[in-house]
Amino acid sequence: MFYAELFGPLGRILLIGIGATALLLALILITCLLTPGCPGYKCLRRE
Repeated sequence: MFYAELFGPLGRILLIGIGATALLLALILITCLLTPGCPGYKCLRRE
């Protein structure tokens, strides 16, 4: 695998960690935009 060779022996763990972090940040952002009381929700739901 090219990426594993690029990042060395811990490449797979590093890539999984980066992917999991990106996924968690996306979920937190979506949750913040859909949950009342969050600043993102207030920006989207202006009346």
